[in-house]
Amino acid sequence: MGGRNVIFNLGGEASNGRDYVWGLAANLAGVKTTDAELSYFMKLDDAGIARDQLGATFKQYLLNSVKLYGNARFDLTSETFSELLAGVKYYPVSNLVLTGEWYQSYPIFDNSSIFSVFAVDRYQEGVLRVDYTLNDKASVNAGYSRQVYGEGSDVNVYQIGTRLRPIEPVQVSLNYDFQNGNGNVLNGGGAEVTYEPIKPLELAAGLQYDVYQRDQATGRETARRYWLGGKYKLNKTMTASLRIEDNVNHQFTNDWSGRAVFNYDF
Repeated sequence: MGGRNVIFNLGGEASNGRDYVWGLAANLAGVKTTDAELSYFMKLDDAGIARDQLGATFKQYLLNSVKLYGNARFDLTSETFSELLAGVKYYPVSNLVLTGEWYQSYPIFDNSSIFSVFAVDRYQEGVLRVDYTLNDKASVNAGYSRQVYGEGSDVNVYQIGTRLRPIEPVQVSLNYDFQNGNGNVLNGGGAEVTYEPIKPLELAAGLQYDVYQRDQATGRETARRYWLGGKYKLNKTMTASLRIEDNVNHQFTNDWSGRAVFNYDF
């Protein structure tokens, strides 16, 4: 892959002839229960090499009931892993999935950026999750994650959710989150409804409502998010989607945003 890094500011285009990116990847083939990929990525700017990174992904299936997987991204300039993921999924029965994951990330900036000289904290997260399918109309899930932000800033997150299909073209997803730690408390829930009136068209609408307290000196505040969207499959290789979203919180009475996407699969 390769391309030009295009940057705009208030005066117009701010990129130049040296803003390029390129990369390559190699995949393991011929091994039925193993997937692996190695990749290389380089970003260039006026100062020379802005980013120089190696990546790897791995999946291994064992005994028809266990899946091991992992991702890694290594920055050659700083000799630091910017991202690591290790996980295992266990399928004791066909409708039950047990998941355990460990994730770590470390912010990496362009070599030419002033931010590359500042010290930053490493983020780590451990996840335990259970997914259970009751039947073709309903499924439930529950999870716990421990988020470690550095300098003693640890957060516990508890999640439960369900997915319902009352009639064939309609799906309803509900979720509830509780989060505490680092002086913060958050209670929140969300709902999303998707509807497929005809085969190539999918419509969706949803909302998220959160009540949170950032520290003991502040009172409770609320944040709400509403969205509408749709996706249309033009043919086997092309899809178009549109999403409109409004955010309401202590900073904005209304904060509208939209996104239109056209996808083409080669």
